[in-house]
Amino acid sequence: MKRVSVFLLVTILFVTLAAIIWQPAEPMAPPSKTVKIGCSVPLNLAWGVDVGHGLQLGVEMINRGGGLNLKGERYKIDFIVYDDKYRADEGRAATERLVYKDKVSAIVGTVASSAAVASLPVIQSAGIPLFTAGQSSKLLEPQLKYVYANSTYLHTELSYSLILRTKPKIKTAFLAANGDETGHDLTLR
Repeated sequence: MKRVSVFLLVTILFVTLAAIIWQPAEPMAPPSKTVKIGCSVPLNLAWGVDVGHGLQLGVEMINRGGGLNLKGERYKIDFIVYDDKYRADEGRAATERLVYKDKVSAIVGTVASSAAVASLPVIQSAGIPLFTAGQSSKLLEPQLKYVYANSTYLHTELSYSLILRTKPKIKTAFLAANGDETGHDLTLR
């Protein structure tokens, strides 16, 4: 269920962004410029592969439609994906490669909370936007100027509220979570 939710969320976000800036009209010349966009996903997990494929399909759709229209100029997207293995150290290393070696203009799709949180110093220092579906309140800190997160830790608070409304006499509830940034953040609620 989590795999499908994350995949759908990231795909909907990317397609919505594409629909806003993609303007298919009459036939146009192919883009003359290129913009590099990076992605770090856990390719060692099936749902990470799904997220990567979903984003790649979105990029292909945008490029086939004439690319991105940025300030009146058309850009082809050069999409670069690295495996963060759902680990903080690998996520930060992937972000460093994307920022310093590949010189990307933005990073999208980072879903591993630990990878996204570990990448924050790199993102802030370089001034590169990070669009993440990571589930940590650390990604929502107001001082983060370049992080755009849709942290879903709020669903836990909604679940507690729903349980208390539907089962007001409940004495014990159990929350199972990963032993990583996501799980630690969820259990603090």
